Amino acid sequence: MPTATFLPGYRKAVVPSGTTILDAARAAGLPMNVVCGGQGKCGKCLVFIKDGTVSFDIEDCRRFFSNNEIASGACLACRATIVGDVRVEVPAESLIQEQKILVEIPGMKEVPLKPAVWKYEVHLTPPSLDDTTPRPRPPAGGDRRSGRPAPPTVYTHRSRSSATSRRCSAGAGGT
Repeated sequence: MPTATFLPGYRKAVVPSGTTILDAARAAGLPMNVVCGGQGKCGKCLVFIKDGTVSFDIEDCRRFFSNNEIASGACLACRATIVGDVRVEVPAESLIQEQKILVEIPGMKEVPLKPAVWKYEVHLTPPSLDDTTPRPRPPAGGDRRSGRPAPPTVYTHRSRSSATSRRCSAGAGGT
């Protein structure tokens, strides 16, 4: 089976004869930029054959490359099949580039968050006829620790994890 060597980096893949250069590049771990899905329509998978034996239709390449580029070994990785051992140069433009998420914009100001809904976890003792003390209520004057105003409405639901625990959510607007 032929060996495909990809430059730069000298990554190698041993593939059966008739395999496309694109499939051999994938086998070697090279992420090729193939917008058209390997149909030979976008021209993004440009490679240069440095030496070795490949088979491809030169008319497919004329749509994307000049005669000088074709003479220097340019072809489409998705349309060229490997016949024997081959060395292939893969330009940086033909590889999928690592994406970077923009994390800061010059002049961007930090916006303080003021949530309209808060979550409180309140632990209560289970009700019994022996203990008739009143249950806790939401603070009337607001939460003294955080400085938040008292919530107009408190919604509760029974926690599944503990019979003595209730979860409370404070909602704004009294709904």
